[in-house]
Amino acid sequence: MANLRRKGRSRAQKKKLTNARHSRQSEQKENIPPASPPPSSKTRRLAEYKISNTTLKTQRDVYKRKYELAMRREMRHLQQNQELKEGIKRHEARIFQLFGEVQAATRTAESEASQKSLWQSKRLNQTPPTSLLFALVFGS
Repeated sequence: MANLRRKGRSRAQKKKLTNARHSRQSEQKENIPPASPPPSSKTRRLAEYKISNTTLKTQRDVYKRKYELAMRREMRHLQQNQELKEGIKRHEARIFQLFGEVQAATRTAESEASQKSLWQSKRLNQTPPTSLLFALVFGS
């Protein structure tokens, strides 16, 4: 290109130089045997997947399978968490029920104890029977 831009050459000389350059380039192209293009990364990956796993042929299938497995795992975890929460609620309800029963039993026991102590105090305030007095005095 630099030769064409020089001012001291005639048109014929410029044309001759360009023709020579073009012919050299075409000869170089003819001498090189056509090489097979290197396999693209996609075809290489496809071949690798076909070799390694016949059912999963493409990268897309692999990602789809991984996504499905991850979703199944996540759903299983959510279900287990839900079951655990329901179990906890059942246990809490049972605990509250038992706690209520214990409180009721405690109240009834306390009321019975208070009634018994009231009854005993009333009994002590009454005059004791004569057989008891006799036993105390004579120590039999």
